[in-house]
Amino acid sequence: MVRSSSATRIYGRSSGSVMCQNTCSRLAPSIDAASTGSEGSERRPASSSFQQKAATTGVINFFIQLHVVWLGRSDTALLSVAVVNIWQNAPYVAILLLAGLRSLPHEPIEAARIDGASRLQMFWHITLPLLRPYLLVALLLRMIFEFRSFDNVYVMTSGGPANATMVVSMYTYLASFVRFDLSLGAAASWMMLLISLVMCGCFIALVRRRDAT
Repeated sequence: MVRSSSATRIYGRSSGSVMCQNTCSRLAPSIDAASTGSEGSERRPASSSFQQKAATTGVINFFIQLHVVWLGRSDTALLSVAVVNIWQNAPYVAILLLAGLRSLPHEPIEAARIDGASRLQMFWHITLPLLRPYLLVALLLRMIFEFRSFDNVYVMTSGGPANATMVVSMYTYLASFVRFDLSLGAAASWMMLLISLVMCGCFIALVRRRDAT
């Protein structure tokens, strides 16, 4: 009986130590995660404070240390909408110009390189003149698209403040679908069409003039 009791005590001690080791090994990852979480929480305030300040004041206002309501002032609202339009449509113009660069002949550039021209001279006197038709096409398309731009103006300012961003497309929308003055809206639409035709005519004249020379 003494031997059995001592054996049970030894077995109980060994099993208890094994159970303790198992629980410690299970708790170790959670302790490490908690420690890393506490370290991460200690490191968070710098980035979170920057994000909070940038979210409340704006990224540009955060860097210039001024509180400017860009869409609430008549002198900066149109500039803000224009910057958004340029940022939105810059990839389209880049793809057009890239296609033009891919289609340019290599012989003039190779001849200029043999003659000892620098890269700036080759770009200014060879690449840029050969790229002029693509630049004119991109300029014409962007002028037409910007002339009839509506979505960014409607979402950002709706023509305000104080009609600072009241473009022709926004005026047509307000006249037709807000005030229900359909005759004025139709007249504004015809004016947009005529102005677009004039711009297209100027572009065609420029292209024909270049081809003639």
